[in-house]
Amino acid sequence: MTDITVGMVVALKSGGPAMTVEAIDQKSGTDLYARCLWFTDNDRHEAEFPLTALVPVS
Repeated sequence: MTDITVGMVVALKSGGPAMTVEAIDQKSGTDLYARCLWFTDNDRHEAEFPLTALVPVS
């Protein structure tokens, strides 16, 4: 398993846009979440995703 770190470009395993990891936080128990940002048509978007749902973009 590849470690995801702040600054990496990632995508959801199920597909979607390339996103940049802004921060990694522990939400509950031992579950880690990445706060990601991405742009579409010059609009900034931000959301949190479990690390287990993300893969690095090569």
